[in-house]
Amino acid sequence: MKKILILTTYNDILTTKQPEGTAQATAVTMDVARVKELLVEAGFTVGISSFATLDISAVEAGTYVLYASSEDEGKFYKQYIEDALLALLGRGAVLLPEFKWFRAHGNKVFQERLRASFSDEKLQEPAGIGIGHVRELDRVIGNVMYPAVIKSSGGAGSRGVVRADSERALWREVSRLMRHTYYDFGYTRGLRFGLFVKRLLRRITGKRVGDETVFRSAQTNAVVIQPLIEGLDGDYKVLYFYGKYFVLSRKNRDNDFRASGSGKFTFPERAEEVRDVLDFARSAVKEIDTPMMSLDIGRTDTRCYLIEFQCVYFGTYTLQFAPCCFVPEGENWIRREGKHILEEEYAGAILKYINRH
Repeated sequence: MKKILILTTYNDILTTKQPEGTAQATAVTMDVARVKELLVEAGFTVGISSFATLDISAVEAGTYVLYASSEDEGKFYKQYIEDALLALLGRGAVLLPEFKWFRAHGNKVFQERLRASFSDEKLQEPAGIGIGHVRELDRVIGNVMYPAVIKSSGGAGSRGVVRADSERALWREVSRLMRHTYYDFGYTRGLRFGLFVKRLLRRITGKRVGDETVFRSAQTNAVVIQPLIEGLDGDYKVLYFYGKYFVLSRKNRDNDFRASGSGKFTFPERAEEVRDVLDFARSAVKEIDTPMMSLDIGRTDTRCYLIEFQCVYFGTYTLQFAPCCFVPEGENWIRREGKHILEEEYAGAILKYINRH
C-alpha cells in the first residue's frame, strides 16, 4: 500500500489558511487531520509527525512526504527543516514538492538561478542578478539597468523590495538591505579589549563576568537586482492546484510600484479578461511541474512576466475567496463557479499529481 507522511512545524502547521470574515493578514493552520482523512479515503496509509518527533529510520523508501516550510525571521527554522528533508531523501523518500522548490521558498536568489535554467525563454525575464556580499556589487554594476528593483533574498511580500533610479541610489539601497547583525558565539582572539578583560577575569575568579559573546555586523544578506518592468499598475496572483487556476488582480499601492499588500484586490469574472495571464501561467506550470504553486505575474500591454513563484507554504487567500476557478480545455479556458475548500483542493492536487506520475 502506498504511504504518505505529513510533516508539520513546531506549531502543527502544514500550510496556513484564511479564516472567514478576518483580515487578510490573519491566518490559521489548515486542518491537517481533514487532509489525512481525504488521503486515507483514496487508499493511502498516512502518518502525521512534527519535524521534532520525526523518526528517520522508520521512513521507507518510496514514501511520499508532504511537508511545511517556514518564514520565521532569519530562516533558521527553515534550515532545520532542510536538514530533515535531506535526510529523508537519503532514505529514498519522495518529497512533494521536490527539494529544489523548497529551497526556492523565500529565497529569491535561488529562484533566479532556477529561472535562468527554464527552457521557456519567456519565463526567464525579468532576469535578475544575485549577489551575496556587498563587495560583489562592483563586479556586476555595469550590467544593471535603471530604474532597478532590489529585493532582499529572504523578504516576503513587499518587505525588503526597493527601487533605485541611479548608481548612487543602488549602492545606498544594496548596502542597507545587505547589512545584518548577529551574535558571534565563537572564540575570537583579540577581537575587543573589553571581551579580553571579561575572559581574563573569568580565568582568575572562575566566574563569568557579563556577556562574553560579541555583537557583530556584516553585509552578506543576499539580494537580487532586476530591471523595473515599466507600465505595470499592479500584478496577478495565480494559485494553481493541479488543473485549477485561481486568479486575483492586485493594483499597486498608492504612489508605489509594489502591489503585494496593497489591499486593492479584485477577482476577474471572465476568462477573456485574463486569457493572456492564464496562458502564461500554464506555461509556468508546465515548466515547474509541482502539485500546486503560487505565481506572481505582471502584465503590460505587450506581454506577461513571471515576477516570483512559490511551490510550498504560500498564502491561500486567492483560492479561498475566489468566486470561481479557471480550467484549460484544449486552447480555451472554462470558468467553474463556486467556492473551494482548501483542504479538499490540497488533497486533490496531491492525489492527481501522484496518479499522473
